[in-house]
Amino acid sequence: MLRLSATIATALLLFGVRTAAAPSPLRLPPRDECSSVPAFAAFRTDLESVVRRRDVSALQKLSASDIMYTSDGEKGWRAFADDWKLGQKGESDLWLQLAMVLRLGCARDGSNMIMPYYSARLPEGKDEEVIYLPVRDGVPVLSKPNIRSRVVTLTHWDVLYAHEYAADGVRWIKVATGDGKRGFIHSRDVRADVDYRAGFTFHRGRWEMSHFVAGD
Repeated sequence: MLRLSATIATALLLFGVRTAAAPSPLRLPPRDECSSVPAFAAFRTDLESVVRRRDVSALQKLSASDIMYTSDGEKGWRAFADDWKLGQKGESDLWLQLAMVLRLGCARDGSNMIMPYYSARLPEGKDEEVIYLPVRDGVPVLSKPNIRSRVVTLTHWDVLYAHEYAADGVRWIKVATGDGKRGFIHSRDVRADVDYRAGFTFHRGRWEMSHFVAGD
């Protein structure tokens, strides 16, 4: 069978028939375009320390007084803190979201910095598609929504496509890779392109977090 297939392929080439090449998957591994700016590199180190300590007062000092916290443009530190329940008992989800954003690279957008890296580098998608990005290298796409099912492929920071965004609490998301492989990926291993992202600006002689938003 292998010899016959090779013979057919040779015949196609002789008669000028070309087979279509498989599309290559688009990949966006985390990159750091921001560390070459010393003042920002120092600011980011301070921010990472603040997030590890869960220090609300220190975070306020590193944030703009008019920080934008919704995609609708709502602003203000006090409202931001209330929205994330920073003054209430119990652990705010903000710290986990910030920690994830900070470890997924940084892109320069003019004079501003954007995290994660991919949020500033994604291509325009088709209207019927939504995009997910792995949060680590080697995330498996599985044949069924079950951790014991067959591995279809391992992603390497592949841009993944789905028909709709998964609702909160959904564990498995049906996706396709850029080269057409289809299967299921666990929701903890991916982030939607519209998930939380942070922006940073240099204002009045210092860097500050200017927005932390999710959504279109």
